[in-house]
Amino acid sequence: MRLSGKINLALIERPSRYLIPVDATLYLIDASASELQLTLSADLFLVNKIDLATYRGVDLGKLRAKIAAKQKQATILMTDLKDNQGVQNIICWIEKTLTKLQKEAR
Repeated sequence: MRLSGKINLALIERPSRYLIPVDATLYLIDASASELQLTLSADLFLVNKIDLATYRGVDLGKLRAKIAAKQKQATILMTDLKDNQGVQNIICWIEKTLTKLQKEAR
């Protein structure tokens, strides 16, 4: 997503296709997936489908700790987008990041 001609945001769903230089990255993780592969760094790790994690035997605390251990500077948000849980946190992060990037671009 290109904003105001100077700021680029990217949502990464398939890391192998990440080729575009951007100012901020959002890495989408399916909490119900059996394995977590963190191959790229990102500014925001968006862990979705947290409502399904327990059905798949995924411990969200351990998942958060695993992400934090590999990506110390990243923000981690847990969400259930189907039920709008955590959506406001995503919006706040995007707005805060855009404001910061716009100030840096001046």
